[in-house]
Amino acid sequence: MRDDDDRIFRDTFLEERSEERAHALLVTVTILLIVAVIAIAIMFSFFFMRQSAGSSGTVVGTIADKNGEIVIIQSGQDDPGEAAAQTEVSETEKAESESRSESETAGAEEAQSEAKQTEAQTEAPQTETEKQAGEAAFKEPDPAMIEQIMQQYGQAQDWAVCVIDLNTDKHIYAGNAEEKMYTSATISVPILYTAAVLLDQGQITLEDQITYTNSIGGRGEFDPSWREGQNFPLSFYLETMLTLSDNNCMNCLIDYLTLDRINSVCREAGFASVDLQRKIVAEVTDGSENYVSAADLAGMAANLYSGRYKVINTDFMTRNFHVDESDENRTLIGLSANLKADDLFLNQNGRGDTRYSEAAVIGRGERHLAVSVMLRGDYGFAYDEAVIKTADYILDQME
Repeated sequence: MRDDDDRIFRDTFLEERSEERAHALLVTVTILLIVAVIAIAIMFSFFFMRQSAGSSGTVVGTIADKNGEIVIIQSGQDDPGEAAAQTEVSETEKAESESRSESETAGAEEAQSEAKQTEAQTEAPQTETEKQAGEAAFKEPDPAMIEQIMQQYGQAQDWAVCVIDLNTDKHIYAGNAEEKMYTSATISVPILYTAAVLLDQGQITLEDQITYTNSIGGRGEFDPSWREGQNFPLSFYLETMLTLSDNNCMNCLIDYLTLDRINSVCREAGFASVDLQRKIVAEVTDGSENYVSAADLAGMAANLYSGRYKVINTDFMTRNFHVDESDENRTLIGLSANLKADDLFLNQNGRGDTRYSEAAVIGRGERHLAVSVMLRGDYGFAYDEAVIKTADYILDQME
């Protein structure tokens, strides 16, 4: 009985172990099959992805080429050499594209240029007509005509006229325009020019105080004696010298600036004819004289009016560079004779027994001229008509 039970138990145990081994084998085989299927599936997926990436050029990474530049590697490229080769091809295609674009642009520009030339040639007669019309509107005074007027209406031994077109900077000379001649109260122009230069350089200011000296009668205040010994700013002397042609203010400014500095400043600026030897006096006893040329008078007036200087600028000139019409001596003569109501007229002038001089800026519409007239002879007051006729002729050219 005991032996039967042991046999039964052993047979049962052996059967169970056999079933366990069979089950383990089955599980192992199953796992291997699953792994094999997964592996096959991954291989097929990678194959199709590689094929797809190769055709679409998908970016999968970057690498530095031999020049140290970053090259983009696309799927389907096996090594950096191939990547670099494709980059070079891409750059070549880009260069060829740009070359074609530039060539096409150049061709278009050339065609456009030819079209413009053709158009310009077609419109040439009209353009020439317009040019002639513009020249007619900006006529230039003829020196020969000015000479004819001077010979007909004046008996001056010497005369000079200078016209500067401020629109074109054209200089027109007639007579002895570039030679220095006697001047009178128009020494106010080189005095003002010197002040303009020194003010911009900071050597003087409009507030500088100057002592007034009542040294000479003539144009200006009727009785300036009450100012004697008082101090007034530089601005007062400049403005009164210009608007009233005040002889005392000219002399005070000469004392303040000095003759040497006036001459040197003007000459250094290119106005070589300026040679002031004295103040305004009632009688010359030492043979001294004041000189300037018509060309330099007009040139200084042109520079001052054009705004070359910051303090004595266009606005200052417009407000002050004129002799007041209320002056009893009617100093607005000569170049101002036939001005129109809307004309701009700024001037300084002076007359004496042997001389006449005037410097002016005249504006009509968009055109502006700087004009100077100088005469010397036996009787300076006899030349008004010659100056008036000259002014008429010059003004006619501004129509």
